[in-house]
Amino acid sequence: MATAMFASLWILLIDSALTDDTMSGVGRVISLAYPDTIPRSVDVARAANVHAAVRLHVRGGVTIGVDIDGPRVETRRDPGPGHTDCHIWLDPVAFLLTASGRSSQLRQIAAGRMISGGRKPWLGLTFARLFAHP
Repeated sequence: MATAMFASLWILLIDSALTDDTMSGVGRVISLAYPDTIPRSVDVARAANVHAAVRLHVRGGVTIGVDIDGPRVETRRDPGPGHTDCHIWLDPVAFLLTASGRSSQLRQIAAGRMISGGRKPWLGLTFARLFAHP
């Protein structure tokens, strides 16, 4: 039942974001919903051996810090400076489509809507696999 509620929340958020013509609307949805839902969607088996600090820079000004320490994940809105292994720059709509499983991460990378960099840029490719899609 919780999975169905989680899926319904994502569908509602994506549909409302896609009907909003402004990027600020999509960024607002991401800044309100995503930091609170990501720790609940961790795939414990896949994240067991991952230890990384990732910053998601969503176009429109929203930055989300994701600290992964095995199956324990913490998120922060607009994190301060600190140790960061990977920076991922994202288009807001591409981010929502990929996070919900409606679009391939590789498709968004090929289109230039997702770019990773930093000390460990390969974490950008594996980041989405650490979480279960609704």
